[in-house]
Amino acid sequence: MKNLVRITREEALGMFTNYKKEVSASGVAFSNIAYLVDESRSKTVKGEKVLQKMVETNATIGSDYTKKVNKILDKEGKEIDFVAQPMKGKEYVNEGNPVCTDTKTQTKKYLVFIVEGHSKPQTQLILDGKLVDRKDVWNEDYITPAGLKPNAVAGRGTINEENNFFFRTLNFDNLISFNMNGNMYLIEA
Repeated sequence: MKNLVRITREEALGMFTNYKKEVSASGVAFSNIAYLVDESRSKTVKGEKVLQKMVETNATIGSDYTKKVNKILDKEGKEIDFVAQPMKGKEYVNEGNPVCTDTKTQTKKYLVFIVEGHSKPQTQLILDGKLVDRKDVWNEDYITPAGLKPNAVAGRGTINEENNFFFRTLNFDNLISFNMNGNMYLIEA
């Protein structure tokens, strides 16, 4: 059984900002994280997303995107020449840790992580503050036309579908909990 540790958002940010000291000397850690965000594929009404989602997923924290794509390309017997494009509007706080900030105001902090394609996040959609079934809202009434199209694979389409993964930047304000090093950290408001 994991130990429950209640921490503030600032303490969680501190853990990830001092990543190699606080979390993982090896640079990569595996975690189960929970967060609440707007559904990015949802339509917008009066400046607000119609749907939100609560997500619980396994994540790889501290993994380098370029290295990961090139490792997969090597495994697939393809040329290892992928170079990631820089994040738009975000930059890493310190090299080697999974925290980035917005470049415009430098006030928002984000946790950077990877979700493997074979991992199945548990997602609950929320409409008007109430849980709803995906089958009832995953249609043109609630989702944008682009959102109804299938996702592309990582590495700008260079890797095979079975090795796909998703690179995520999560605003720390949306993080609810994470499991790491034998503890479950619950972020208190």
